[in-house]
Amino acid sequence: MSKRSLPYRLTTLIVGVASLILVLLLVYNYLTTSRIMEKRVQESISTISGSAISQIEDRLERIEVLATNYAAFLIGREFSNEEYIRFVMEGLLEQDSLLSAVTLQVETQEGRIRYDYIREGGSFQRGAGEELMTWDGAFNKGEWSGPYPDTLTKQRVISLSFPLLQVVPDRISQVGKLSLYVPMTWINDKVNRISVYESGEVFLLRGDGLFLTHPDEARAGTWTLEDAAELSQSPSLMALLDSMAVKPEGYLAVESYFKGRIRGILSYQQILKNDWYVVLLFKEGEYLREFNRLTRQLSVIGITALALLSVLIFLVIRRLTRPILQITSLTEEMAAGAFDKIMPDLSEGKEAVSLSSSIRTLQSELQRYISRLENTVREKERIESDIRIASRIQADLIPSTFPDPDELRGLEIFGKVIPARWVSGDLFTFQRVDEDHLVFMIGDGTGKGVPASLFMAITRTLVLIESRHRRAPASILEEVNEHLCQDNTQAVFVTAIVGVIELSTGNLEYSNAGHLPPYIFGGKNGIRREEKAHGIPLGLFASTSYTSSTLQLAKGECFLCFSDGLPEAENEAGDFFGDERLEKVLQQFEGVCPAAGIVVEQLIRSTDAFRGSREHSDDLTLLALSYNNPRLPG
Repeated sequence: MSKRSLPYRLTTLIVGVASLILVLLLVYNYLTTSRIMEKRVQESISTISGSAISQIEDRLERIEVLATNYAAFLIGREFSNEEYIRFVMEGLLEQDSLLSAVTLQVETQEGRIRYDYIREGGSFQRGAGEELMTWDGAFNKGEWSGPYPDTLTKQRVISLSFPLLQVVPDRISQVGKLSLYVPMTWINDKVNRISVYESGEVFLLRGDGLFLTHPDEARAGTWTLEDAAELSQSPSLMALLDSMAVKPEGYLAVESYFKGRIRGILSYQQILKNDWYVVLLFKEGEYLREFNRLTRQLSVIGITALALLSVLIFLVIRRLTRPILQITSLTEEMAAGAFDKIMPDLSEGKEAVSLSSSIRTLQSELQRYISRLENTVREKERIESDIRIASRIQADLIPSTFPDPDELRGLEIFGKVIPARWVSGDLFTFQRVDEDHLVFMIGDGTGKGVPASLFMAITRTLVLIESRHRRAPASILEEVNEHLCQDNTQAVFVTAIVGVIELSTGNLEYSNAGHLPPYIFGGKNGIRREEKAHGIPLGLFASTSYTSSTLQLAKGECFLCFSDGLPEAENEAGDFFGDERLEKVLQQFEGVCPAAGIVVEQLIRSTDAFRGSREHSDDLTLLALSYNNPRLPG
C-alpha cells in the first residue's frame, strides 16, 4: 500500500476531528431538545385536556346550582297540582339547554307520585313513584350517576339527583327527589374535540377502568382498560389504574400499544366533579416528527459543508506543505548520498525560505564532512593494513612450531601469545645455543598494541644476539638493558625472564627483570614459586646489575612462565583470576609428568571459562618447559 501524502493525512485528521465534533453536537442537541420538547408537550397536553375538563366541570356545576335552587323552591309546595308541577319542570328545562329531561318523585298523602318531563316533544307525564332510597349524601348537594342508557330519553345519559327535604320539629326527612338528565353526546363532543397529533386517541375513563367514551362508540360503557391491554398486547397499560389511584394527573409510557408494536405515550387528568379521567394516548416520537425532519436537514447541510470544507482544507494544506514536501524529498535524496542535488527556490512562506537556506548550508557542510570522512577512512584503512602486516610480522617472530622432546633430550617446550589487540606487547622466544644448552625468554612490554610490540621485538632480537656470546642470563639482561636505555625518550620498559637450561642434567639458570615469578610443579616435589633473582624492568636505568638463580629441574617437573594477563584476567563481575585459581589448575598435574602443551592449553581454557563473555583486557602469554630426560633416574 502506498504511503498517503502529508496534505491527505492532515486533511483527514482535521476533517475527522471536525466530523466527530459535529456528530457530538448533533447528538447533544437532539437529546437535549428531545427532553425539552417532551416537557413542553406534557405541559401543552395538560393545558389542552384541562381546558376541556374545565368546560365540562363548569357546565355541570351550573346544573348543580340550578338543581339546588329548584330543590329549595319545591319544598313545601303542593305536589298534587299537576299543572303547577309541569310549569315548574318546564321552567327548569328552559334554564339550561343541555338538560334533556327532568324527573320529580315525591311522597304525598295520596301516595308516591312521579313526574317526568322530556324536552324533545315537550312530553309530560305523571305516574306512580318508586320507593325513595335512603339519602346517604349531603343534604345540600346532589349526586351524579355514571353513564347509562335512559328509557325516557332513549339516550345514554348521566343524571344529577338532588333530595327534597322537609324540616320537622325533631328531624329532617326526605319527601322527594329531583333528577336532571344530561345526554352523554355533549360530553363525548367535548372530549372528542381534543386533538393530539395524527395517532392520538382520547377517552373518558372511570376510576375503575371502565371506558365512559371511546372512539368506537360500541365500546363505550362496556369496555374496560383490561380489555384494551389484552387486545393491544400492552400489559403496561394497566399501570394507568395504579397511577390514577395515586395522583389526579400524570404522564407515562405504554409499551407496544399501536400497530407495529410502537410505544405509546399516555397522559391523563381527572374531572374533579366525579371519578372520571380524560385520557390522551399517542405514538411516542410523533411530537418529534418535525424536529427529526429538521435534524436530518441539518445533518445533510453539515455533511455537505464538511465535504466542501475538506476540499478547501486539502487545497490550502497542499499549498502550505508543498515547500516542506520538496525539502523532504531533497533530504531523502541526501540521506541516500546525493549531496549534489540542487535545492529548489522556495518563495512561499518566510519559514520555508529560511528552512531552504538552512538546508543549503547543511548540504554544503555535509559535503565537506563527507570528504574529510572519506580521507579519514582511507587513512584508517591504511593504518589497519599496516597493523595487519605488523601482526603477521610479529606472528613470524613468535615461535609457532616446537622441537620434538627427543631432540632436546626429553625437554618439551611450548608457548602461546593471545594479544588483546591486533598486535601484542608480550613475546616469548627460545633458541638452542649448543648441543647441550637452550636459552629461552618471555617478556611483557609497557602497554598494549604497536608501541609495545615494537619495543618487545627489539628486546627479543637483542636477547637472541647476546645469548650467542654469553651463557649467564644476568649478563644477557645487563647488556640488553644498556642498549634499550639508549635514546629511550618515551621511557618505555620491558619485564622479562631469561633462562638457560642444560639439557643433559636439567640444571636451569635464570634471571628476572621485573617479571612475575615462575612456578615449578609436577613430579614429586609439589608446587613452588621461584621468588629469587628479581630485578627492575629493562629500559629504565642504564648500568643496572641483575642476578641469576640456579635450580635443578627433576625428572617430571615443569617450569612455567607467564605474563600478568593470566592472573589479571577479569570476569563480568569484575573479579580477577588470581594466583589462587592458577595454583588450583596446577594442582591437577601434581605427581605426574605434565606435557608443556597440555599445561598451556589447560590454563587458557580455565581463564576463558572464568572470563565468560568479557574480552581480554591485557595480552596473555604462557611459556612452559617440561623436563623428562629418559636417561635420568625416575
